[in-house]
Amino acid sequence: ILSLLVLTALSVKVFADKRRAIHRAQDSRLQFPALLFGAVLCWAAIQALPLPAPLAESIGHPAWNELKDQIGHSDVRISAEPGATWRAIGWLAACCAIFWLALRAGTRAGVADRMLLIIAAGSGRIAAYGILAVVLGTNPVTGPPAYPGVVTGTFVNRNAFAFFMTLGALACLPCFSAPHQSGHLPRGPGRTTAAGALLAITCAALFLSGSRAGVAAFLAALSVYLLLTRPHISSGLFRVSAAGAAAVVILSAPVLIERLADLDPSTNQRVDVYGLILSGIEARPLVGHGLGTFHDSFRPYLAASVSGAEWDYAHSTLLELIFELGIPGTLLVILGLAVIGWRCAAFAVHSRHKVAALGPSALAAAALHGSVDFAPQMPANTALFAMLLGLSCAATMGNARKPD
Repeated sequence: ILSLLVLTALSVKVFADKRRAIHRAQDSRLQFPALLFGAVLCWAAIQALPLPAPLAESIGHPAWNELKDQIGHSDVRISAEPGATWRAIGWLAACCAIFWLALRAGTRAGVADRMLLIIAAGSGRIAAYGILAVVLGTNPVTGPPAYPGVVTGTFVNRNAFAFFMTLGALACLPCFSAPHQSGHLPRGPGRTTAAGALLAITCAALFLSGSRAGVAAFLAALSVYLLLTRPHISSGLFRVSAAGAAAVVILSAPVLIERLADLDPSTNQRVDVYGLILSGIEARPLVGHGLGTFHDSFRPYLAASVSGAEWDYAHSTLLELIFELGIPGTLLVILGLAVIGWRCAAFAVHSRHKVAALGPSALAAAALHGSVDFAPQMPANTALFAMLLGLSCAATMGNARKPD
C-alpha cells in the first residue's frame, strides 16, 4: 500500500510538472519514450486482467483454459500468474520512477556530479568488501560462497555483481572530466586521485568475479564511452591508467583463464534452455505468457535434460522479455530505450559531455550482458541502470535549475 501511495504521489507530481513552463520544452523530448513505456505497462495490465469471453479461447493462456474446462473457472487471462504480473508491473513502474527522479535531480546544478560520486564511492566500498571477503575466506553478508575464491561482494551471483561493478565503474569516468564537460564540481588532484582509486578497485573486483559476460559488457561500455566522448588524456594519466589496467589483468588472469576454458556448449545447459524458451515463444509470439511469470509459465516446456535445475530466469533478459510480453511488447521496450540512448549519444558526440555518454554506455553493457544472462534484472542493477540513464538524459537538457 505504501508503494502504491508513493507511485501515486509521483504520478501527481509528474502531471503537475507538465503544467510548469520551466521544463515543458525538455519534457517534450521524452514524450515518445514515455508513451512507449506507458503502453508496455498498459499491455502488462491487460495480460493480468480477465478477458472477455470472445477472446478467452483465442489468446487466453492454456493454463486458464484447462482450469476452465476442469472446474468451470471463468476468469481466463493472458498471464499464467496474474499476481506475478502485477508485482512485475509495480517494479517496472518503480524503475520508471527512479529514472524520472534522477532526471529531475540531474537538472539541478551540480547534483548529477554529487550523485555520480556517491554511486562511485558506494560501488568502491562494495568492491573492497568483496575483495577483503575473499582474502579472509569468509563473507558475513552472503554466507558460504557459491563460487569459492571468486569476488562477489554483497551479491550471491557473480554475474549480477559484475554488472553492478560495470555501472559503478562507468560512474567513476566523468570524474576525470573538466567541469564544463561533466557538471559543476571543480576538478582537482584530490578528486581525480579518488576517482582513479575507486575505478581501479571497482575494475579489479569486476575482473576477479570471473564473469565472462561481465568483463565483455564492461569492455563494450567503455568502448562506447570513449567513442562518444573522445577524451584528451594526458601522458601521465595514460601511464598510470595503463599500469593500473595491466595490474588488474595480471591479478585476474587465473580466474578469467579458468572461466574462458569452460566454454564447451555441450556442457552448458543454457544452450538447451534457449531452445526450449524459443518453443514457448513460438506458442504465443504476439501476446506472451505474462510479464513476470517466466518461473511458472516455463515449466510446461522443460525437458528432462534440464529439469534437474530450477530455472527462475531465462538466463537471457531479451528472451525472457519476449517470452513474457510477446514480440510486440518487447519491441516497445527496445524502441523506448533505443530512443533515449540515441538522443543521449547524439548530444554526447556534439558536446563531448561525459555524463550524457553514460546512458548509451550503460545500454551497451545491459544489451550485451542481458543477451546471455539475467544480471540486468537484479533489483539493485535495474535501479542503478535507471538512475544512470536518468542522469544521462538530464545532461542533454542542461542544468536549467539552480540548487534548491
